Amino acid sequence: MILDEITSTLYGVIVGAIIGFVASYLLWYLQERSHRKNVMCAFIIEIKRLEPVLLQASVILQKIQKIESPKSDQFGDDEKEDLRFQIYQELKFLKLYTDSGNWYVLKKDAYSLDPQISSELDKFYYNLIEAEFNREKYLNENYRDRQEIFLEPLTKNLYKTMNSHLKIRGILVK
Repeated sequence: MILDEITSTLYGVIVGAIIGFVASYLLWYLQERSHRKNVMCAFIIEIKRLEPVLLQASVILQKIQKIESPKSDQFGDDEKEDLRFQIYQELKFLKLYTDSGNWYVLKKDAYSLDPQISSELDKFYYNLIEAEFNREKYLNENYRDRQEIFLEPLTKNLYKTMNSHLKIRGILVK
């Protein structure tokens, strides 16, 4: 009789522990899933917000191509200098990315997402941050020294950013 009571009490404790574990695991899982969904939404919103900036950057890239293209010999030195000055002015007011962006805030959480998504986010933000670094470097050079040489790294990073943007936008919109 006492043995039956101990056995039934023990079963009750084990069943209660299992139910408690399953309930806490389920709550944890739902919370993690909700957190990942919120992180994804934050990145989607930021990437959509960056699109006008990237569009402006693509216009600047077109001007850079005019200077670098083989047909640039058609332009006189004054026209090239005007284009360089326009590029300088436009880059001066184009801030590609700030230190308070989602990548800096949610970088750790981005790696908890799907591996393909986190990899593409990493590439996109790496290229974007490099482009911003090269933009600042270009603007900080003396104007006389600011030739096509200083535009090359910026141009490369902007192209890579545009390509990464297309990939990440396609993945996130799914």
